[in-house]
Amino acid sequence: MSFAALFFSFFLGASAFAQVDPSSSALLRSRGQAPEKEELDSSRYSVRSKQKLRIQHQEDSGYQSKVEPPSGFKNTAKPKPTAKANASVENATEKVSSAPAESNTKAETATAKTESATVVNAPAAETADAKAPQGVAEKVQYVLLGGTQEEVEDYRKTLHPLDTRLNLFEIAIAPAYIYNDSGSKYWFRNYQTQSPGIVVSGSLWFSPFFGIQSTYITSTNTDLSGSPDGSTQLAVDHEWFEAGFRIRKFFSSSRKSSQLIFGLDYNDYELKVPSNAAERVGLRSGGVKLSMEALLPSTNAYSWTLGVEFSPRQQHKEKATTINLHSGSSVHSDRAGASFGGRYTFDRYNQVFWKFSQTVEKNVFYGGANTADPTTGVTPLGVGVTNSFTIFQLGYIWGN
Repeated sequence: MSFAALFFSFFLGASAFAQVDPSSSALLRSRGQAPEKEELDSSRYSVRSKQKLRIQHQEDSGYQSKVEPPSGFKNTAKPKPTAKANASVENATEKVSSAPAESNTKAETATAKTESATVVNAPAAETADAKAPQGVAEKVQYVLLGGTQEEVEDYRKTLHPLDTRLNLFEIAIAPAYIYNDSGSKYWFRNYQTQSPGIVVSGSLWFSPFFGIQSTYITSTNTDLSGSPDGSTQLAVDHEWFEAGFRIRKFFSSSRKSSQLIFGLDYNDYELKVPSNAAERVGLRSGGVKLSMEALLPSTNAYSWTLGVEFSPRQQHKEKATTINLHSGSSVHSDRAGASFGGRYTFDRYNQVFWKFSQTVEKNVFYGGANTADPTTGVTPLGVGVTNSFTIFQLGYIWGN
């Protein structure tokens, strides 16, 4: 019985060992024996190296490692395309495909711009040619007015609303003090007068740069000695009239801009003496006058004024009364003057000014006089006269 049991247990153990795979010896090792690496590599399971695991992990995550695999290692696995990589590829593809189209579009746009510029510049050039003055009269008008009518209007728009350059006309009136000293060795031309007077002037501005101006000055209640001993006094008048062109030059569009005013006038002066005067004669001088006045603003409300004038080759003559006096057979006359003053500008409509002026006219006669001097009884030869005027004005200017 015991023998039969022993035989039966041996037979069952042999059957169990027969069912085990001979290659699974690694799993059935004896106690205390460690497995060898070669036996694991040769079995159905393989152990991956750490380098392989790192590379595989980077490939699966889409990260491109900068660490190169060890020499001899061939990576046959195809990396999986990530969403970011796919987007980059698609963008690159679109850029490459759209590059020719964009180039063509830019070329077409440049061509269109060139054609448009050509089309636009042609009318502009024609407009500029149309605006340019053609005739002599138009050129003169262009120079005097400072530009075309459109350009003048554009300039006016840049000015301050209270700037006096916006005025189309100005009227000035001023009481004055007039002192006259005519110095000569010939009694008929030697005298002095002083009296009040009145000054009236008007300006019409076709543009801020060009206009016309006229001025009238007269003395009032003037008397003149009518005899060598002073026993006779004559009521006389000094009168001036001038009219001409004004050209203004500005240095900016500011209200404090300095300006120069150039004048070209015909001027006339006359000493009116009663026609029954026995020993006095009337006088008259006239001709062209050139002038320049500078306005130098110190503030928006006040400006200093400085001016000079010159009247060459004046036509001078003596007007007969009861005597027909001639101080010489011919005469050469010139006149020059200077002035200074100030101007208060309240606004473009209202201004107050003061002005002090001095003018001197020199008359040189050639040949002998036709009448003897009543004080000496001598008939002079080559009479000379220096006739000067000092005028002070304080007046008001209204403009609009």
